[in-house]
Amino acid sequence: MKKILYIIVIVALLPLYSGCSREYVFDLEEISTNNNNSGNSNGNNNNNNNSSGNNNNNGPVVVLTAHTWGIVGPMSNWDDIAMTIVDGKATAIVEFEAGDTFCIRADGLWNICYGHATENKDIIIGKEFELTYNGKNMIIPATGTYNISFRIVNNVATMRVDINSNGIFG
Repeated sequence: MKKILYIIVIVALLPLYSGCSREYVFDLEEISTNNNNSGNSNGNNNNNNNSSGNNNNNGPVVVLTAHTWGIVGPMSNWDDIAMTIVDGKATAIVEFEAGDTFCIRADGLWNICYGHATENKDIIIGKEFELTYNGKNMIIPATGTYNISFRIVNNVATMRVDINSNGIFG
């Protein structure tokens, strides 16, 4: 049986929460086997030199339709509010209170999470804006029901938040 070390960073419930929590899994056997090698057993280099075309600001290549997406924050008791993928966008209608914070994550886990580049910044209402991979929480400026749409094109994640006045998305 392989020994696996789990390091869980849990800051989500702290009052000074500063971003998306993440879980990292390290295979200790693989680390000790490859400790003196520059690559893994496949001959692939494991360093972060962007050889796969990754953009450091946007994280690894993420395909929207390969995941389930959710909006998560204190307003949902840190449970995902499911998003529906339609026409290349993940969408949801969410009720927020003024000052609620949230981020968008994949598959109910913290390893793929999007938010603001800046700590606790108000979101922009009515305009699409870029998100950061493993970014910080975003803040809703006013109480209301909002249409949230999220997409990833060429590994750039963007979000648009609009006020929902009629209870339907659009």
